Amino acid sequence: IKHTQYIKVKNKGITYFLICDEYEPIEKIKNRLAALAERTPETIRLYLDRKPLDDNFTCHDQKVANNSVVEALFKVTVDEKEEWEQFPVDVAPEEQEETAVKPEEKSQTNAYQLSLIHI
Repeated sequence: IKHTQYIKVKNKGITYFLICDEYEPIEKIKNRLAALAERTPETIRLYLDRKPLDDNFTCHDQKVANNSVVEALFKVTVDEKEEWEQFPVDVAPEEQEETAVKPEEKSQTNAYQLSLIHI
C-alpha cells in the first residue's frame, strides 16, 4: 500500500509542494527538491521544527507527516567562501503578508512550485 503524502518545503519566500511516500528516504526528497531548485542535493539541508532531517531515514521515521512544513537551508557563497544559510528570523503573523503566485506544474517531478512574496 502506498502512503502518499504532501509536504511543503520552504526557503526564503519560495514554497515547494512535494508529493512523497511516507516510507521514502529523505535523500530521495532532497534529490527532487534539488532538481526544482536547480541545486545539487549536497547543497541542501532539510529541517523539521528546526531539527535536521537525516537523509538515510524515511519521513515516517522522522515524523514528517502529511502537510508538514519542512525548512530548507542552502549552501551559498558569501565573500568567496561557502557557508550555510541561516534560519529566517520569525515574524509575527500580523506583521507579514503573503501573496501567492499561480503555481507552475512540474509534471516530471510530481511537484508544484509556489512563490510567496513577504512584505
